[in-house]
Amino acid sequence: MADNERMVDFTRIEEISGGDREFEVNLFNLFIKECEKGIMALNTALEQNNIEEAKRQTHSMRGACANIGAQPLGEALNDVEQAIEDSDPERVTKGMEIVEDYYKRTAELLSKEEL
Repeated sequence: MADNERMVDFTRIEEISGGDREFEVNLFNLFIKECEKGIMALNTALEQNNIEEAKRQTHSMRGACANIGAQPLGEALNDVEQAIEDSDPERVTKGMEIVEDYYKRTAELLSKEEL
């Protein structure tokens, strides 16, 4: 399990923002909002056994994670996507628990950075 300090690579965010704090805060807010929507959509797709939509959601969120340097969350999403492709519901369930935990921790960390 990743330490809270390692949930986000802030040097990646600084590279993107060029040190523009307002841009960073807007990026954090957008990431938190869109990722929360993505996780809800992913859960819905999984409940409906909509495999293609579930894979689309994991892929989209992984890209967002890469953009802001949220590597642990991105890796957890990758694990879920692989479990979906392998038709392994037990791994999907376990993976989603990790995704939701990592998302919560990442969002908390980014929210603190807004202050």
